[in-house]
Amino acid sequence: MRKKIFVLFNVMVAACLCLSAISGASASGTVNILKNGGFEPMPKPSGAMIRGIIAEGWVDDSAWADVSVEYAVDSQHVRSGTTSQRIAVEAVRSGAVQFAQKVDFRKDRAYVASVWIRGSSSATVSIALRQYSAPWKEYASVKHILTDDWQQVKVRTVAVRDEPVYLMLIASEACTVWLDDASVEDVTDKINDLPPQKGNLLPNGSFENGLTGGWGLRLRTSGGLPYTHLHELSADPRGVTDDSTSAEGNSSFGVAIFPMTSALISSPNVFCPGNRSHAFSVALRASRDNFGVELEIEGMNARKTVRVGTEWKRYEISGSQPFEGKTRIWIRANGSRDTTTLWIDAAQLEEAEEASPEYIAAFPVELSLWIPRPGSIVFDGEAAELDIATAGTLPAGSKLKLSCTDLYGKTVNLPDVTLPASKVVISQPLENARGIFRLSGTVSDSKDNKLSATVDKIFARLPPPRELPAENRFSVPTSRLLRKALLLQRLSGSVG
Repeated sequence: MRKKIFVLFNVMVAACLCLSAISGASASGTVNILKNGGFEPMPKPSGAMIRGIIAEGWVDDSAWADVSVEYAVDSQHVRSGTTSQRIAVEAVRSGAVQFAQKVDFRKDRAYVASVWIRGSSSATVSIALRQYSAPWKEYASVKHILTDDWQQVKVRTVAVRDEPVYLMLIASEACTVWLDDASVEDVTDKINDLPPQKGNLLPNGSFENGLTGGWGLRLRTSGGLPYTHLHELSADPRGVTDDSTSAEGNSSFGVAIFPMTSALISSPNVFCPGNRSHAFSVALRASRDNFGVELEIEGMNARKTVRVGTEWKRYEISGSQPFEGKTRIWIRANGSRDTTTLWIDAAQLEEAEEASPEYIAAFPVELSLWIPRPGSIVFDGEAAELDIATAGTLPAGSKLKLSCTDLYGKTVNLPDVTLPASKVVISQPLENARGIFRLSGTVSDSKDNKLSATVDKIFARLPPPRELPAENRFSVPTSRLLRKALLLQRLSGSVG
């Protein structure tokens, strides 16, 4: 009896499955060919929703992501020609919108990709050169903040093998983007007709005021040591301007490198023409003999480890990069069993096969700017003070020319400051403005001839932090905690 019931149950289940496989089947055996006759609700959209018109030769590569995007060929917002590509990124729920074109790379060839871009918001997008196939490794990429004006974005790289590569726009947030005048060029054999650059390309290379003018220092720990270990070893591990020893001028820059730590000194970015030799030289000294220091010119296949002793000595390396663009200097040193101090001075980068035997200052004056606040943050109601330091001879009538630029690229010229001066208060129109700003300063003579490199300083004006009531059990005012946190952040930004 149980066996008969079990068999009957299986037959009924099979019949139900068969009926369910026939969409809209009725009792008479007919099939309803109308979709959703019961007017059930639409399922929630998921996955890529891609629509619109894409210019010939280009493709959308976002089908793998959960995005909503609409493409259009736009004749209203054009940089040149008759149309541009409009990309309206409506939503990015996961992944990113990727708009691309495939090009073929040849091994060891140098390529420069260029795209003109504008947007309707201040969103950040990326322009990348990425492998067409797995593992989809990026050759190079540049992040760009969209503005209402057309801006050119360039990406440079050298191919490591023969392979197809995507030139790609990547958008990870809602925005509207217009693209025009894109190109990818093989510049390996390009003849450079730019006039030769003369003298030292590195500003503030004598370090009379410390690491300024775009020079930077990072200290790192190894072996699992926390970053706070550096502050346990030194009250201020950021290095010092040392007036007691120098190879050029009156001062050098010295940094103590502790056991299980490393130091990384970087120069500001400087422009270099493509396919031309460049030589970097620097004077080094250490507190012990045979101390290893690595020198590198970024992007020029120029890297060398030198052994530094207790006496000042000049060291040099040379190389060339296959395309015009920016480069910078890296000086690296790892700590040993004992704390070692490394001093640097007379840093010089020249467009030449070999370095000059003597140091040549890039400008007669070295300029340094500081915002004397933790994290360079000024709160509402507080004066935005700028500290000024110069090294070198200031002729009569010298002045500091200042400008200020906000995140959206709007620049305001500020009143000139008569030199010598040690401090100035940033005046209107930025006195009460909130946001993040870049101050740019240059020393000029009475005839506006440039006497120093242009030095940038970032600062922010924010609303004041909230104060905790005195009876609060945590008791420490928020502003004090914030100021301490910002101080540590500033230290880590300088050395970590």
